[in-house]
Amino acid sequence: MLYENTIREVFDEKSQKFKSVQRTLEENIYLLVNKEVNIIKIESRVKEYSSFFTKLKYGNYSIEDINDLFGLRIVCYYLSDIEKIISVVKNNFNVIIEKNNMQETQRFGYRSHHLIVKIKEEWCNLPKYKEIKNMNFEIQIRTVIMHSWAAISHNLFYKKERSSEELNRQLASLSAILENADKQFDDMKLR
Repeated sequence: MLYENTIREVFDEKSQKFKSVQRTLEENIYLLVNKEVNIIKIESRVKEYSSFFTKLKYGNYSIEDINDLFGLRIVCYYLSDIEKIISVVKNNFNVIIEKNNMQETQRFGYRSHHLIVKIKEEWCNLPKYKEIKNMNFEIQIRTVIMHSWAAISHNLFYKKERSSEELNRQLASLSAILENADKQFDDMKLR
């Protein structure tokens, strides 16, 4: 593993590049997606150094393996909107990895669609985007119901010792109810 001061230098350089384009990238993606789908919001963040370092230290990652140094989340109303948003992302970015955990039939819990992407060459005509030309970042797509469940469960459990079998069971039960609500809202929209 690299020395911590070298890791810090690499982190600072990469995170600064993302911070310089964060707002512009958020706004441009909002404009692209909102042409196809009425979305609730787009939010983004650059990972904190402590989280980045912990991931390197305790995970089996190299610096190049960390694809979520910058993350952007698109929150929409309906399940059927997710595929439309994925299509917009695929048309405007080079997709490196696609992770869809929404199809797991034996498990209830966190649901979201994740895409690891890079800027396409034509975006690099804008000087701001040249800085991140070959850098991966993550785009998450979820409905408002998925987002609510994720935010609450994150608040209850993330990096805490509160997890127990009973709490996990309750959370899975609520996830099943909310998954059904997502499907029903989508059905109502399509009628």
